[in-house]
Amino acid sequence: MGGAVEYSTEQAQRKQSPILANGLAILLVSRLLSAWYNIIHDCDEVYNYWEPLHYIMYGYGMQTWEYSAAFALRSWWYIVLHGMIGWPLSLVFGKVAVFYGVRAVLAVLSALAEWTLCSAVATRYHPHVAKLYLVFSVFSSGMFVSSSAFLPSSVAMVAMTLGAAGVLQRNDTLVIWSAVVGCTWGWIVAALAFIPYAIWVLVSSENMFRSWRTLFMAAMAACVPLVACDRWYYGSWKASLVNFLEYNVKGGGKSDLYGIEPATYYLRNGLNQLQTVLPLALVFPLMIGWKPRSHSMPRTTALFTVLAPAFVWLAAISYLPHKEERFLYVVYPLLLLAAAAVTVQLKDFFNAVFPAWLVRRLVAFGVLSTCVLGISRTRALTQHYGAQMSLYRMLPADSNQQARVCVGTEWYRFPSSFFLPGPEYRLQFVTSGFDGLLPRPFEETKDGTMAAPQQFNDMNRSEPDNYWDSADGCDYFVTSSTHHDDATRHMIDGAVLDQEKWKVRASVPMVDTAASPALYRALYIPFLSEKRNTWMTYILLERKKSLL
Repeated sequence: MGGAVEYSTEQAQRKQSPILANGLAILLVSRLLSAWYNIIHDCDEVYNYWEPLHYIMYGYGMQTWEYSAAFALRSWWYIVLHGMIGWPLSLVFGKVAVFYGVRAVLAVLSALAEWTLCSAVATRYHPHVAKLYLVFSVFSSGMFVSSSAFLPSSVAMVAMTLGAAGVLQRNDTLVIWSAVVGCTWGWIVAALAFIPYAIWVLVSSENMFRSWRTLFMAAMAACVPLVACDRWYYGSWKASLVNFLEYNVKGGGKSDLYGIEPATYYLRNGLNQLQTVLPLALVFPLMIGWKPRSHSMPRTTALFTVLAPAFVWLAAISYLPHKEERFLYVVYPLLLLAAAAVTVQLKDFFNAVFPAWLVRRLVAFGVLSTCVLGISRTRALTQHYGAQMSLYRMLPADSNQQARVCVGTEWYRFPSSFFLPGPEYRLQFVTSGFDGLLPRPFEETKDGTMAAPQQFNDMNRSEPDNYWDSADGCDYFVTSSTHHDDATRHMIDGAVLDQEKWKVRASVPMVDTAASPALYRALYIPFLSEKRNTWMTYILLERKKSLL
């Protein structure tokens, strides 16, 4: 691995640019905007994290099979940690405000980790690379999506960012704690990405006894509360981390039950979220050993150990048959740093071939284009696919009796029970043709987390008890329609909905992904996206009063 990282004393003493001097404030603003405007991109974030959090805070919510005491694949400690943020907020604010408050804290933690890495790059490698990394990070749609997400992969991303800073600073304590906490409290699978850092600690540690002691202390500090918390919530001793690994890894794992994607999946999704940054980052391994023409420019080998986890991780997750975009979150900051390093190295090379003014303008144009693409992608995500974040807030604030809010085909877009106005409202699934295993309500009892409902299985096999066969018991229904003039026509759930019994309470436009051109739905292009995309209507239906 090349053990040590090369540092330059001269570079460490350089005066920071205004961008770097104000970098933390810039990152905080950017990440708080993510907390407010980011949508939920994955139904796993809702049903595996927001719903359990809502349950322990308010006493009701939807449960997935992973939280059944019979399987215990998920640790309650991760949920409780976020509850420590949410509970104080709930004493003052409503549920939606608590939702965004939890997000804001996650976003701030990401900003602090990114700033730690940026500062380490500025003082230990090169301030120009740090400045460019900061710019890429602030405008990256990938970081916009991942920094405020309530997902273990986002926790692993923050830990990886701090670990990278620790390697640059030669701080093996920071590296060890980041790896242990990120893998145990976040995502245990991310341990694969931390392997290069583990090797770095073994090779470069000046006091191996101290490093092993730090590892033991970090492991105990991380594992003891996790195991104790699972004991409390599941009602018996559970090894959730082991259960998770066994289910996903043993015998090839069972994750392929949830979909299989080709090897090019991450290339396509990486280009979607990182745009031109991804190809630049992938060039980095080809530049190992590149001899800079400028004496003030360090070799790219100085960043080899820091960035190695990105390429180890990309290889590992590309090999797995089941692929999801959120798996990429773990190494987003490292890919941004790799792209920044390559850009600065290329600028140094071309300065010796072409006039400096021309190179500066070309680099400025490239960076500006990257920023514009990032903003365009971010705007597309929020404007084209954010209907659910506003539609559920249009439910009546109060209900005199229990109200069932039903979903059929649109079950995967439910933004969580935090968006149901009060305890009278409950989510209910209605048959939709989905042949996988749907969640079901947690037991609303004191020992509800200890239950092992018979309606759960670990084979993603549909259970009829988890949904209704008709919408007769529904008070509200969320669906979508491809018809704009009369939203109750051509409804995607028309088979279970009688138009005569329902009226439209609210509707929000949303891009029809299947019918829209890839370019205009993936990026927001002023004027053209509105015209070229095919729009559908996201609808909140209310049962007519006379028929209640």
